Amino acid sequence: MGDAKAQYLGQSLAKPGMLTTTDNYADGRLIGLHLDNWDKLIHGAKPRGRRRLALNLGPGTRYIILGALDARAVCQAVHPKDYAYRYPHTADYWTHIAAGHPIRVYRVRLAPGKGYIALASASSAGRRS
Repeated sequence: MGDAKAQYLGQSLAKPGMLTTTDNYADGRLIGLHLDNWDKLIHGAKPRGRRRLALNLGPGTRYIILGALDARAVCQAVHPKDYAYRYPHTADYWTHIAAGHPIRVYRVRLAPGKGYIALASASSAGRRS
């Protein structure tokens, strides 16, 4: 795509029509809603993180689930005194929800051949398809 620094990060094989497809390699179960944080950057450094292009190469429809809450805002709400030195984590969402705060999620359909760009500074995934 014209970027000399682009890196192949791997691929994931999953059956079409699954509710969730991200593996928890520690126990073999599937992870539901979670925060992707590939670069493990602290709160203020998130905008400098890498972008990730993900494509559905088929066969069949896939879905991405997006949280409507910004990961950095959740991290700041959960860790108000030291958020600047933390990186947003899935556990921050769990803590935020356990405190009674609502969360809105969106399920976006990805037909074969479609994809998205995940931005490091966005919540759980990208905003373009």
